Amino acid sequence: MSNITDKLKIRLQPAEKNTNQPPNTAPSILSADLHIVGDLDGDGEVHLEGRIDGNVNCERLTIGRSGHIKGKVNCENAHVQGSLVGSLSSNDVELMETANIVGDVSHEKISIKSRAVINGFYKSTDAAALAERKVKALTAGRPGARPKVERPKRSRLKKARNAVPFAKTMAEPRAKNDSGEDTIH
Repeated sequence: MSNITDKLKIRLQPAEKNTNQPPNTAPSILSADLHIVGDLDGDGEVHLEGRIDGNVNCERLTIGRSGHIKGKVNCENAHVQGSLVGSLSSNDVELMETANIVGDVSHEKISIKSRAVINGFYKSTDAAALAERKVKALTAGRPGARPKVERPKRSRLKKARNAVPFAKTMAEPRAKNDSGEDTIH
């Protein structure tokens, strides 16, 4: 398992640009009439004008004005014009005027235009930490998956058997019965 983890760490960390390599292939374009339910994994560039209900892992992601993602996003570069409900983890983030994000943004570099809307937290991290997060997400079986954590159970307060709720005692008038005790009506 550690061998796979080491390979993923090396692959996901930003590499030096090699001018001898051929340019990347054309981006995968998902048009506005497309709705994907499930995760999307790729090594290249994705341009989204449609909708994805699931997690996205790719090298470069462009969410167009009509694009919408509901899930977790892990990528090297993110250019957001549309909407994202979930978390975004990217080395380089660019949020345009029409961007609308509900969720947290983890980044190394970020650029935000004046009318972009973000409801969540920003967290600046280095490339190695982002690569580590991607490795954990990929080795967990699902991109963006969180490990299950056992949480301690809360102790329940035991109520007295004859206790009357406070709201009930305040709302109802009291009267005395024949024995002189207070009763609630």
